[in-house]
Amino acid sequence: MAITELSYLKVEDIEAKAAELADRHGMVEIPIDVVALAVQEGLSVNLALFDDETISGQIIRDQDGKTSIYVRKTDPTNRIRFTVAHELGHHMLGHLEDREEIVDKDSMLYRQPSDPGKISDPKHRAEIQANLFAAGLLMPREAVIRAWQARRSLKELARMFRVSEQAMQIRINQLELW
Repeated sequence: MAITELSYLKVEDIEAKAAELADRHGMVEIPIDVVALAVQEGLSVNLALFDDETISGQIIRDQDGKTSIYVRKTDPTNRIRFTVAHELGHHMLGHLEDREEIVDKDSMLYRQPSDPGKISDPKHRAEIQANLFAAGLLMPREAVIRAWQARRSLKELARMFRVSEQAMQIRINQLELW
């Protein structure tokens, strides 16, 4: 599937794929250990310094079929976790099927999620899908709803799920909890 032929996926289907992945590996406790999850899926996760300082992460499949995730090592831990989950999303959603790599720059990684079914540009759609996958993996819908009902603190939820406040704010808005 070329990036020009990228399938439209519903938000619910993307989140279901994230939940299935976590469940398959017994990752039900918050915060999800996304690096261990990627390794259990057969991917390597590497910290890197990129020549282009705007690159936050990339996923590469080599000629032997081995897939590796690279994330900018100078980023804060919460951002590294989101980047790994985002790159894992590209992998799990089949975005690498006929490509060798996907490079994600800062401007792509934290785009406001929206309905990927309404995005006509395939590259933008792939990034939105990967973001939705990462959000669903790191901040599962039901866990966020329960935590929000109990605490109603953006800062506390971000700390609990080990994500940035920005990522948690986007998730809370997406789930219409505000």
